[in-house]
Amino acid sequence: MMRVVLLASIVTFCCIGMSYAQIAVIPNQTDNTVSIYDVKKNKQLALLDVPKSPVGVAISRDGEFAYITHPEVGLITEIDIKRGEVVKEIDIGGQPFGIAIHEDWRRLLFITDWTRDALVIVDTERGLVIDLMAVGKSPAGVVIDENKKRIYVANREDNSISVLDLETPRQHGLLQTGQGPYALTLSPDGKKLFVASVQDDMLIAYDTDTLEVDKKIKTGGSPYAIVISPNMKKIVISNQREDSISVFAYPELLDERRINVGKLPEAISFIGNEKVLVTNWFSNDWSIVDLSLGEELQRIPAGEGTRAFGSFMTE
Repeated sequence: MMRVVLLASIVTFCCIGMSYAQIAVIPNQTDNTVSIYDVKKNKQLALLDVPKSPVGVAISRDGEFAYITHPEVGLITEIDIKRGEVVKEIDIGGQPFGIAIHEDWRRLLFITDWTRDALVIVDTERGLVIDLMAVGKSPAGVVIDENKKRIYVANREDNSISVLDLETPRQHGLLQTGQGPYALTLSPDGKKLFVASVQDDMLIAYDTDTLEVDKKIKTGGSPYAIVISPNMKKIVISNQREDSISVFAYPELLDERRINVGKLPEAISFIGNEKVLVTNWFSNDWSIVDLSLGEELQRIPAGEGTRAFGSFMTE
């Protein structure tokens, strides 16, 4: 059974009046909170109480709403970013993990379900599950290719990527990966799909026209998040086992440097073209890193178990 609960969430920092330039929405899994942070002003705008164990995050195209997954309780929360409020809970059951948004004539959420080996599709306006698509075992990351009308899902325990048609509920293809694919991302031009394999420290690039492997490169230990700079000159990967990030030149994928950050780094987002924000899951802080200097500029205290699996920054 699905339920939608309208809420007036507790804002434990301040009321929010903000522009939408570079606002981060970051779940803190152990604290059961979500931080709303103005990157430009280096200021936390709000700390919201949410249901248990928030993990995944996606932000609407207009930057007004964030959607958070809660794997331990089968919920999705909807957050009004500008007002700093949790406005809705959607009960979808299972173990929702990764999340992506598709906005055409209505706003739909595409959510990986770790235990049901499925992709769950949710209509945000009605707060209802409208479809359930079978994928591989223990799906984690999910991205949507708006141009080619495809959905890519990383199946961690099957060592594969499910390629689904966005407009019809069927599988388009199945890609073999390295061991333990977790996160994936599309290049800004949509020509390449990148997948990180956690267990064999590998990044694989696929050509999205042919769905064939374009290149494989070694990363640091246990690669998790993958991001590409807006100007398409750098690709950055978090290495959980090494407490570092790897920086590669794009599109050549030449290894430029590794930069130390906090303990068990997970999510990454670009701030412009030369800086990134990294969430450090086990040291409970965020790193601001200057890629051109090759150094961490700042370590910002955060909530317990800060994660943000997905796209957590407004454009």
